[in-house]
Amino acid sequence: CFLFCLAFIGVISVCEAKKKEEIETETDGYFRRYGSVVVVLMIKVWSIGWGYIAPLLADMQNHRTEERYNDSLTFMLAFVKVFVTLWNFVYVAFIKNWTSPTCGATMEKVTQRIWNNFTGYTAANRTLAELAMAALQEQRYTYESNEHVCAYGCYPVSPYAVTQEGGETNCYQILRYELVTFFFVHIVYTVIFLIFPMMKVKIDMWLELRKVQSMDDEKCPGGRGPTKAYSWLQWQAKCPQYEYASWGGSRVEDFLECAIGYALITCFGILFPSLCLFAFIGNMVEHRLLAYRMTHVTCRPFPRGASGIGSWTQVFEYISNIAVVVNVMLLVSVMYPIKSYDLKYKFLFFIVLEHALLGVRAALDQLIPDCPHDVKRIEDFNNHFIRTMVKFKELHVRPEEQYWKEFGRVDLGLSPGESLEPNCSDMQGTDWSDSEGSGCCADCRRAPSVRPL
Repeated sequence: CFLFCLAFIGVISVCEAKKKEEIETETDGYFRRYGSVVVVLMIKVWSIGWGYIAPLLADMQNHRTEERYNDSLTFMLAFVKVFVTLWNFVYVAFIKNWTSPTCGATMEKVTQRIWNNFTGYTAANRTLAELAMAALQEQRYTYESNEHVCAYGCYPVSPYAVTQEGGETNCYQILRYELVTFFFVHIVYTVIFLIFPMMKVKIDMWLELRKVQSMDDEKCPGGRGPTKAYSWLQWQAKCPQYEYASWGGSRVEDFLECAIGYALITCFGILFPSLCLFAFIGNMVEHRLLAYRMTHVTCRPFPRGASGIGSWTQVFEYISNIAVVVNVMLLVSVMYPIKSYDLKYKFLFFIVLEHALLGVRAALDQLIPDCPHDVKRIEDFNNHFIRTMVKFKELHVRPEEQYWKEFGRVDLGLSPGESLEPNCSDMQGTDWSDSEGSGCCADCRRAPSVRPL
């Protein structure tokens, strides 16, 4: 998992470095024009590819039980899938400022590039233009490179924003827009892949019934055979299995969708708090479709006992801890007023807030037990009652049915006391019967090898 993620970061970093180099030298190269498209394609290819690689790695580990196999597959898929999903948001929030500059020969050309309507502002109000360019330099939004003036990847969205306290940057707006877009696309994607298997099962059943009906119509003299009905066993045979990489879904894939949505909300929901309401509504629809798929589409799975959600508890715990760190980083580097502080104060705020929030979370985990005390007391009382109050009589076994020592007396007949010796009725139609068919061969009763099955 780590090597796969490191390879992913390496490929993306090379693309971004090439793009930055072409921008700073004002070269109209491939990465400058199509770098963003390449990054998006790499994210999708990496995510889809890992979905095929992870089961192979889990099979190579040769787990002794299915539970261990599912736990291994869960951690490998969740780690990489969540990382790849959050990468674009992490890039815009914390990396884009250093890898996607906007350069020009002069400051005025830079401002015209980052603000397309800057010329209109200049003609209308020259003072605003001068204040905006001065504010860009004072607030450390620009730097000089290769005899060019460059603006960092995150800059104020307008000249008005740069002259105001707490003005939003383009990175902040991109994060909110991409967060809303990705979340709704994620819900639509999930709903489509829930509806498709439902339609597929219905179409397969209809095609098979149509084929059988046409065959019966050809055999029937009147041209119309009796209408066929689909039995429950036939329907179960057409339903997809509840296993990984099948249209019937699986425990790993269903929980993985929940984990990705949970990671998006907890890590970046601070940028758009009202998104939580839409997430709640979307999850309600998604889970009702999951329930319908389990009862009407997926083949009936084998029932197994489970204590909780298993290894997914740890996955959600890890995501919660990561969300604390990401939220503090957003507060320090993206949101006003801490984003305007010096780097040393930002670092101090990050260390203090991150440790404080993780400490509060750890304290809440200790104060709120996994199993309530009253439930533990009830369970202890029930176990004590079973041990002391409920008495079972010793099972009485008749002497003729006790075969502790002499197994030669075991009754193998279909009914108690039935003899295992062959009789005439057993011999009818066999080579042991007489040739006339009127009686039994006298030697058949002496055949030691003949026993009824």
